[in-house]
Amino acid sequence: TGPGGAPSFVYSASADILTPTVTGSEPGLYEHVLYASDPLDICPDDSDTVLVLYSKEKHTTAFTDPLCFGSADGTITVTSNGTIGADQYSVDGGTTWQTSNSFAGLTSGAYTVMSMDISGCTFTSTVTLTDPAEVVITTSPDTTVCQNGTATVYASATGGTTYEYHWDFTGDLGASQSLAISTDPTLVTVFAMSDLGCPSTAETITINMYDPITLSITPNDSICPG
Repeated sequence: TGPGGAPSFVYSASADILTPTVTGSEPGLYEHVLYASDPLDICPDDSDTVLVLYSKEKHTTAFTDPLCFGSADGTITVTSNGTIGADQYSVDGGTTWQTSNSFAGLTSGAYTVMSMDISGCTFTSTVTLTDPAEVVITTSPDTTVCQNGTATVYASATGGTTYEYHWDFTGDLGASQSLAISTDPTLVTVFAMSDLGCPSTAETITINMYDPITLSITPNDSICPG
């Protein structure tokens, strides 16, 4: 009796030939006995026993989702609990196999996980890795200031809890910055980093300068007193 209860067996072409094939309904190690008898009772009866291991592969999975949106650091671990245990594993539906039961460097998506034992028995399951929310940055609009003026720029982000703002002109990580403008135009680039270390895409703010003010005045003049 196997672990799943009393088995049943089917012999093809029959149970009375020397080279049948046999299919069992339950995994486990079973004895198959072939009896030979002489209908004339001249030769003594005889028998031979063959031990057949029927293997059934199964597995469980554990996984970690990618840390950041679009990152390739997800993992899948496969634990075989089949009859004899697996020695080959795949997460692409059997296209490629490896002996390690751990997979790393995975992006989000659905993976067809397979395990296979030395008998070629396989088990298949599906694992879906999910990206967290994307860190998205929003910046102040493009602006124009007077020549040699000061511009104030700011940024905000979503998709995390707290953020650092990395500006290309200062080491300050605050959301709002001021800078003196001497070049027309001045381009300011910034990206946000969440508390999990996930970056946003970089955004650019363009700061232009107004044309210079020109002044003309009448020449010196003379008039009579009063």
